[in-house]
Amino acid sequence: MKRASLLQLALAAIIALPSLAFKLPIQVQRRASVPSSKGFKAMISYSYPKGGDEGNVGILNSGNNLYMANITIAGEELMVQIDTGSTDLWVFPETSLNNITFSNAGPVNETYGSGSVQGPVAFASFSIGNYSVSSQSFVNVTNFTVFDQTLFPLGARGIFGLAFNEFGSPVTDSVAAANNNNRELGQNAVANIFQQKPNLPNFISIQLGRAGDLEDTAEGAFSISEYLEGFESIADEPRHNRFVPPGQGERWGILVETVSVNGTSMTLNSSMDGVPAGSAVAVLDTGATDAQIPASVANFIYSSIPDAFFADSLGLWITPCTATVDVRFTFEGQEVAIHPLDLTTAQAVTLNASADSVRTVCFGNYQPVSINIPGFDLLMGDSFLRNVYALFDYGVEDSNGKVSEDPFIQLLPLSDPKEAEKDFFKNRLSALSQMPPEATPDEIRQALQATNSTGSSNSTSFTSSSSSKSSSSDSSSSSSKGSNSLQNAVSTGSDSSDSMSTLVDHVDKWGLVIVGLLSGNLVIGIIVCIVGVSICVRRGGRAGARIVSPSYVPVRFKEDSGIREDEVIAGKYSD
Repeated sequence: MKRASLLQLALAAIIALPSLAFKLPIQVQRRASVPSSKGFKAMISYSYPKGGDEGNVGILNSGNNLYMANITIAGEELMVQIDTGSTDLWVFPETSLNNITFSNAGPVNETYGSGSVQGPVAFASFSIGNYSVSSQSFVNVTNFTVFDQTLFPLGARGIFGLAFNEFGSPVTDSVAAANNNNRELGQNAVANIFQQKPNLPNFISIQLGRAGDLEDTAEGAFSISEYLEGFESIADEPRHNRFVPPGQGERWGILVETVSVNGTSMTLNSSMDGVPAGSAVAVLDTGATDAQIPASVANFIYSSIPDAFFADSLGLWITPCTATVDVRFTFEGQEVAIHPLDLTTAQAVTLNASADSVRTVCFGNYQPVSINIPGFDLLMGDSFLRNVYALFDYGVEDSNGKVSEDPFIQLLPLSDPKEAEKDFFKNRLSALSQMPPEATPDEIRQALQATNSTGSSNSTSFTSSSSSKSSSSDSSSSSSKGSNSLQNAVSTGSDSSDSMSTLVDHVDKWGLVIVGLLSGNLVIGIIVCIVGVSICVRRGGRAGARIVSPSYVPVRFKEDSGIREDEVIAGKYSD
């Protein structure tokens, strides 16, 4: 067998770094819905729409991680993330926008769970589908953090907020402060569309497509002021009034009463004052890739799966990849079943430094959070929303800003438990047949133990055919397909503008991992080079000297680096 040269080993030690995926609203009667020809809908698909239908616009579903729509701002077409967890519109095009007017308001900062943007407020023409606004406020971004690793690589050049203007809108606040408290001038695009089209019902509807384990795209749709064809029955579903806990911001939150697993129910209770007993507050956020739920609820779900276990320092559940469980959430008497594909994600990871250590591991998508988050108890991201067709109604306000009809949400359940189970096995078994062998619980525990004892994993990199997760606006820490190591195989928290898809923000901590790995590999490279020179010198002075094959030494993180196992095995908008 041909031996690797010392130079090759030195180069391999330096470049064998894991690929860090990020994974990043006059008193009026209720208006009736209008024919589809009067509304707007956007089919969710990977390809851009063909011409001829001005009411449709392409929306990209990037591997169940990021849902994006095509908008036109200042005459330029851009893809932006659709985000019910934030309010404002911001863009960072690849080339500077022309035909814009800067506001007299000061520059603003939009901060998400993972990432932030800064820039002046500007006004420009805006359109989405067949709706347009002649002068729409937005942030013309000049500086940003994180999004060059999350949104931009996936094609998104901004975030399109669909929440309420009263909820944490730096644009609305800044423009109002500079213009005699005129809050309409800087309101978001959806509010402007409804204001100039008073004859249309002021709701949006969203149906997020589900891609399989090894798929990049799926069908879905986004509409303004109309029901999607085939889903008109949502009009008959219960109306869940938006619930805002006393003193909290106005999010798309509703009450959830129970979660059931295989027929056994658990009653939920809120950690906040003012919430009815036997209920908790769930925020529906398209900007969050996964769900963030109380630890007790996550434990109730995943502990029912045989051989599933909770990685304590990781803070996440690891399950057998072919295990299914019947999970259903009840919202004020309405039950919504969860597709098994939305409960776990399969990823290929390198367990240690050996060449044959690449294995498939499945991680829970409903991530436990042990801290109390102001404003809500559960953050229901895309892993929940793919199971419903959701209608978000903004309510009605009179000219004085007084609400005459409360905002509400309607949900049309889409997942039939029996059919979903069949679909799960068909999809997951097909994916596993094209992925590395599944890791056993003992292999995973040993890898975690080695990681804890050495301060880093023995892994270097891997080639994965699975999708890592991404988050966007709160929505997100984003991740992309490709290589992963045990250190970043689990994806975490989404970013969505103030939605709290920002709950578990590992992106900020990954910088430490990168620095540690770079430093460690550099040290190894120097040591290997020194050893090589030494051997060469000895070889020149002593013929026939025995050369011992070099062995790989795992890179060790500093003791005080603060790296935890959840960062070491993790890898996934941004609120």
